[in-house]
Amino acid sequence: MAVEMIAFKCPECGRSLTARPAMQGKTGKCKCGATFTVPHDSGDSRAGKIWALLTHSIAALDQIILTLLGALAFLGAAGCGVLGYFILNGARSAVHEIEAGIAFVIGACLLIVTAVIWVGMMITSAIRQGQSR
Repeated sequence: MAVEMIAFKCPECGRSLTARPAMQGKTGKCKCGATFTVPHDSGDSRAGKIWALLTHSIAALDQIILTLLGALAFLGAAGCGVLGYFILNGARSAVHEIEAGIAFVIGACLLIVTAVIWVGMMITSAIRQGQSR
């Protein structure tokens, strides 16, 4: 039965290195001359692979949600704007003009709220991606 090796990179030159699990926590020397400590947590372990897959899936889901929120903001603002336009064009009284103004205000509010949520999710996504590297 083959021994599962720990894969990691040299902190100095980035060379791919491997070590036996018994070497965890011990120091070694790379061909570039840098000294390193063999990590305890292996990125190639089953748990590490599952965690990497989960992190990648969450990042992909974040991108999908961000795209949907952007579309929602556009459609919401455009829909309320179009609704306001039609109400205003057919306005025969001050009441219709007020309804048109309300539709425009709702569209603007929808756009602002969605934009704030979208920016917050972009920042969260960037932080998550920075932590997973």
